[in-house]
Amino acid sequence: MRNSIFTFMKSLFRSRDVAAVIAARALMMGALSVVTVSVLLRVHDAGHGPWSTSAVFIVLALPSVLGMTVAGNLADRIDSRVLLASALSAQAIGTLALGSRAGLAWTLAWLAVFETGFVLASPVWTALVPRIVGDEGVQRVAGAQMVASSIAQPLGAAAAGLLVDRIGHLHTPWAATTLTLVVLVVALSLRTRRGGRAEGARDAAGNGGLGHIRRDPVLLALLTGTVVLVFAVQGVNVVEVFLVRDALHASASQYGLGELGFGLGSIVAGVLIGRVATDAGRVRTVVLGFALAGVVCVAIGLAPGFWVYWTLLSVLGLVNAAANGCLGPLVVLRTPDRLRGRVVAVLSGVVSAASVVSLLAGGLVGSWLGPRLTFIAAGVLGTAAALAMGLRVRRAMTGAPLGPTTMPPAQVAMGAAAGGLADEGMAAEGTASAQRG
Repeated sequence: MRNSIFTFMKSLFRSRDVAAVIAARALMMGALSVVTVSVLLRVHDAGHGPWSTSAVFIVLALPSVLGMTVAGNLADRIDSRVLLASALSAQAIGTLALGSRAGLAWTLAWLAVFETGFVLASPVWTALVPRIVGDEGVQRVAGAQMVASSIAQPLGAAAAGLLVDRIGHLHTPWAATTLTLVVLVVALSLRTRRGGRAEGARDAAGNGGLGHIRRDPVLLALLTGTVVLVFAVQGVNVVEVFLVRDALHASASQYGLGELGFGLGSIVAGVLIGRVATDAGRVRTVVLGFALAGVVCVAIGLAPGFWVYWTLLSVLGLVNAAANGCLGPLVVLRTPDRLRGRVVAVLSGVVSAASVVSLLAGGLVGSWLGPRLTFIAAGVLGTAAALAMGLRVRRAMTGAPLGPTTMPPAQVAMGAAAGGLADEGMAAEGTASAQRG
């Protein structure tokens, strides 16, 4: 594994833009973690219950749902440098405003501003990668991105917990402002560009992102399966803070530290998935990873103490990151370049819609069952959903055989879904990817 990491890192510096994109997306995930953890702790410590934490996650998901068409169209038709600068500026404004002494409603409003910028930027980063490295390098970059984001995201969460303990809720979001401004500088330095007038002509009717997914049976099976899976498990995010703080009696710093365990598992996954060389291998990793994630959720619900929970969280990070790290390249490589921004945005938006419903249900179920039983129920449903997705994808593969990583453009099109986690996440970082569902 040491040699794999060394080879990974060495290859990054062969392209300045590859290193810049990976670093920028990792810093974006770190900023997202800082904002999410600080707001969740602020809501919890103010005495609000599961419904209020549901509202936080719903606000993180709604921009992706409501803006998926706009975000995808802009990513494919607006100059990437202009769009990134605008989106990152919105993020910076949102984080600055979160440092004000505002009530819950205004906190959620400024959180929405931050997340809107995140959603507009995410498909741009994803669509730029094939332009920089070619289709054959997408999976390798996805693995490197997973490693970088898996380092930045838990560090951001851990830093947020420590900062809340030491300087309070109000000033902590400003750490995310600093990270966002660094990303803005990096975005303006990119040599590779995409979109703009030369590529902005509208496609014929039916050539949107959702239409492409419908025409590809494998992508359609994966999208619908992922939607059901997200609906089953995303709600645990609502009750996790109550599991850690109340059931396990952990501190705010330990709550932030929990992300470190998740991130360590994700780093291992990022190294391993760089070796997945075929679409068939990516599909198997997606299905198996999501199924095991459900099993681990059940175990987390039964955890007797914080450190058992922390260890299980690292396993969850491994299997979840492996699945998401293969889902993103699978979608990108089965989509023609002119549609990649729209397809990524549609995938993120549809999954985020399922997330919103699940988070609403999570608030209700969490209030009824409590955090432990909510994790157990979600894990059982998630495993069942992943296995059902595997069966459906297998049937789709029978009618549409999968190809190797590197395919000619005509095959990539296939005739035929954030930003995220992703990510950064999905990257399919797609939806606001500090969420673990």
